[in-house]
Amino acid sequence: MLRWKITISKSLRHALVLLMGSLILTGPWGLRVMWACKDTRSLYATENTPFYAIKTAMAWLGGKTMATVYREYYSPPDKWRIEYLAPTSAKGRIIIQRGSTIWQWEPAEKKVFITTGDVPTPRVDKLQPILEQNYKTEILAEKKTEAGRPVKVLQLTPLYPGKSKWIIYLDLETGVILRRERRTATGKYELISHCQEFRPGQQDARLFDPERLPCGKTVRRTWSGRRVSLSDLKKVVGVSLPATLPGGFKVDAVSVVHSSPLTAQLTYTDGLASVSLFASPSKDTASGEESKYKSSVFGHLTSVSWQASGITYTLVGDVSRCILFRIADSLKR
Repeated sequence: MLRWKITISKSLRHALVLLMGSLILTGPWGLRVMWACKDTRSLYATENTPFYAIKTAMAWLGGKTMATVYREYYSPPDKWRIEYLAPTSAKGRIIIQRGSTIWQWEPAEKKVFITTGDVPTPRVDKLQPILEQNYKTEILAEKKTEAGRPVKVLQLTPLYPGKSKWIIYLDLETGVILRRERRTATGKYELISHCQEFRPGQQDARLFDPERLPCGKTVRRTWSGRRVSLSDLKKVVGVSLPATLPGGFKVDAVSVVHSSPLTAQLTYTDGLASVSLFASPSKDTASGEESKYKSSVFGHLTSVSWQASGITYTLVGDVSRCILFRIADSLKR
């Protein structure tokens, strides 16, 4: 198995910090998993069902593989605990979320990072109609098993060309997703996330107590964003951004982050996948100049960054690089 060698630009690093702070990562690299499909139980299953799971996630790109293994504990409505088992670089990391506060133990640094703030979260009730506009849903099987439990298998085929197909395994008892696969239009795997073990049921409250994390230096960070309307972005940040993006993506949240520099953060969704767009004034690019695209991979996320007319743009999403390039091209027009 090969390890990723990732070079993260300054603008991308800034975007990823904001992305983590706003809790819009999904899957094994984040804390909140919200999915929508025509089986309506799955819309709120993760919100209502306490559980313990051991999960493995694998991502492929350019013949390379990245694997992540972790334990996940959840207690409704807003308590999560993630314990990383692999890769070696992440082993021992513990993340606890209680509401809008996150505690992250980094064993290599012997520090606990605490992030708080009024952060935007996905609005599940709006995902269903967007999903139906972007994907055709079919039931492939109802008698398979995953992690030793009966599941229903759904296939979600994109209606827009070039987007990925999803295969989702839903636990019949709880509606929680036990396995998800993302494949290219030609059938190649891009991502597999599955439960090695899954046990629904109440979890010990002590698991979500940050006082029980290993002792170390405490570092506090605050997500200092505020919600704004799309029309306010021009006067606040100095940039106009669209309500829709190619591929059926619609804006779900608009925020301005009071970082240095001031940054616009927009979250778009097609009902399954999400794309975040960051835009901020740049001192590195003179007005009228444009830079080439820079693309990076961060876990299951792909990014594209560029500069134009004094603005630095970064797109980050759980979609293919060609989709991000298509979106970036549309923003340049």
